[in-house]
Amino acid sequence: MAPRVVPLPFILVLLMVASSGFVSVTSTPIMGAYFANWAQYHTAPYTYTPENLAPIVGSLDHLMYAFAYIDPSSFAVTKVEPKDPQFYGEVMAYKKTNPNMKVLLSVGGWNMPSSIFSKMVSTKTNRAAFISSCVTAIKTTGFDGIDIDWEYPCSPQRTDHIKYSCAQFKSSTDAGGTCPQDTPNFSALLQEMRAAFGSTYMITVASQSAHKNWDKFDFKTMDNYIDYWHVMTYDYTVSDIANSSVTSPNCPLYSPPESSVVQWSLNYTVQGYLAAGVPASKIIIGIPLYGHTWFAPGLTGDAWKTYGLKGEIQGLCCGPFKQTYGAKYGKGCQLCGTMMVSEIDASGPQTFYDKKTETMIAYLPEDSSDGWTKAGTWITYNEETSAAAITKYAVDNKLAGVFVFDTSMDTMDFGSGTFTYKVSKTVRSVLNGGGPGPSPGSHVCTPAAQCNVCAACCKTYLKTQSDCDACVAQACPKTNVCQPSGSCTVCAACCKSYLKTQNDCDACVKSECT
Repeated sequence: MAPRVVPLPFILVLLMVASSGFVSVTSTPIMGAYFANWAQYHTAPYTYTPENLAPIVGSLDHLMYAFAYIDPSSFAVTKVEPKDPQFYGEVMAYKKTNPNMKVLLSVGGWNMPSSIFSKMVSTKTNRAAFISSCVTAIKTTGFDGIDIDWEYPCSPQRTDHIKYSCAQFKSSTDAGGTCPQDTPNFSALLQEMRAAFGSTYMITVASQSAHKNWDKFDFKTMDNYIDYWHVMTYDYTVSDIANSSVTSPNCPLYSPPESSVVQWSLNYTVQGYLAAGVPASKIIIGIPLYGHTWFAPGLTGDAWKTYGLKGEIQGLCCGPFKQTYGAKYGKGCQLCGTMMVSEIDASGPQTFYDKKTETMIAYLPEDSSDGWTKAGTWITYNEETSAAAITKYAVDNKLAGVFVFDTSMDTMDFGSGTFTYKVSKTVRSVLNGGGPGPSPGSHVCTPAAQCNVCAACCKTYLKTQSDCDACVAQACPKTNVCQPSGSCTVCAACCKSYLKTQNDCDACVKSECT
């Protein structure tokens, strides 16, 4: 997973295949999630620790604790945060609630230099030291296995900027990987890990979404030794870099048709993996619980409802990110060009669901309702409807499942300060065979599905969307009133002067007032 943008109660049947390594099979698609140990530093009310996991652990099959690092001298697994040992115990305690949940320790992440991984895998002695420390960590903490998040084999030299505050950054130069040796050395690591782990402990790999990066994996060999691929099907484009001025989707299910936008997508990646021989039964695809932002002021009418727009440098990010195209960092995550789903909800933007890519686009023509995000902020993200479409794709293509990155970024009830996990729960529902629910802004006339229309149209016989819409048009012309001057009948988040049309008002109510 990539903190650079910073990054289920079913039985797992494990089968050892002597000639081809360790293979896991499941009868029901898996739901996984990453827990971020750095989310403890999110600004209130977004601060997140293991106690906040309670409402969602019952829905999870796999939980990955992110991240542990590798000591560059001894090559032993080491903690990152002072509270990690405490958090390990608190996370593992949830296995009493959900004994079928597998908890893995994820090692690496974007902020851990790729060069350390490259050096660790370069010799059998170094690999043995790492593997021995993994076994010790598992036995000491009770983790069920290790998730390897090397970003990434054969990577080029880069400079990482880690933000502590607007005035304090830690910057380091990563020498990158070593090609072509990284490829066979990574395979050797996994082979030796499997020999040490046997059939007792799990091994997963967080893998790349771009062909030029996954091409550095020896899929055929590596697949013999791992349980699953956690495919990072997001960050296809980011905004917090100097040459990314064009608004583009973060995690599109399908490539956008606009010629100026990068033609990558989740479908592109999955089909590439399948063509490379990776079995569908080992592919778990990722959904990000954050969006990317650009600054595009002055958009009027429907001009914002598309990709391929030209962003401007806002200059409200900090330090080395100040002159990038990322819009001002989210209040909680403090990451340039990034807003968590919860932060997006709090900002109260206009929203438009793009069916071509199965992603949500949002825009703020005025400063946000929480007083943090500035007018002109344009956002691309994945919410419940998008998550449902992606999850259905996973089910239809018989993939192993879906994971979310990360739990701290899901929806909140700002009144109580509790996390409601609307996106994650949508994923679980679709994996269980449930439907994705109505599209954002649509009218709901069926009482069992919680009507959002006037009493005259909240009727069991109005089962189709067209019949429901017809009733609303005739009997509920002002079911929802968002105009302050027209005596608002909706929640404060939608009592906004810019929600001038009934469709925009209804869409806000559906998103924010339920």
